[in-house]
Amino acid sequence: MQNNVVCPNCGNYVAAEATTCPYCGVALMNTNYGYYDNNQTQSTNMTSNNFPKETIPDSTPDISQNSTTQNDYVLEPLSLAGMLTGLLSLIVQFGGLTGGIAIVLSALALNKRVQRKNKALAIAGILLGIISIICFIVELMYLRHTLDSTMHLLSSLRGLIQQLTNH
Repeated sequence: MQNNVVCPNCGNYVAAEATTCPYCGVALMNTNYGYYDNNQTQSTNMTSNNFPKETIPDSTPDISQNSTTQNDYVLEPLSLAGMLTGLLSLIVQFGGLTGGIAIVLSALALNKRVQRKNKALAIAGILLGIISIICFIVELMYLRHTLDSTMHLLSSLRGLIQQLTNH
């Protein structure tokens, strides 16, 4: 059975071998502190509030040690623009141009090596742009078929009119 330590940031029990806390993401630099045995008896190098003696946290957690940084909370404008343009391209295609713009904006956002939700928005923008272009191509094929059918119908009508006028 494994020993547990108490995370100095959030106070949750963490496996002794862990290098980061799975609950708050803080890096566990010194894993030799705060061991608890399986019966959850406290070791001697812990303070009365269950934090290691050498690392008692202040009232505000340090975001620089956390796995979620401040950049994760900020939307990358190119990611957002790519996804919104991709959505718009499904409605207003302008000859596939908006789908192409969505792909370009999203690719530029991915080129900035965005993470998490910004990456998801950029990928969604690329996918929506591709879907929009595929829909445009299908519409063109349908219009071509419709135009061919219309031309055949007009040719038949012209022949019918000529037959009626000749009699």
